[in-house]
Amino acid sequence: MGFNAREWALNWLKGSIIGYMRGEITLNNLLGRIKRCLESYGVMLSDVKVLLDLVTWDPALNLGPPEERRKKLDPLLRSLNEWMKGA
Repeated sequence: MGFNAREWALNWLKGSIIGYMRGEITLNNLLGRIKRCLESYGVMLSDVKVLLDLVTWDPALNLGPPEERRKKLDPLLRSLNEWMKGA
């Protein structure tokens, strides 16, 4: 049972997404963290999308209704889509 860097990165991203939704970190900061996880920790874009779905639908997070969460995540989703078009 050693350190699993990918699992750590996924947890870091989940916390970062929640922090973004709460206004604790900027969109650029979050995008930088996502990029780092994709490049350095074996995280896939599909993993990021799963995390976004988890954050959107998990009622335990107390971030408002799913519709409000989606609105908050729209700039992130647009940025990810643009980023992937350019890749």
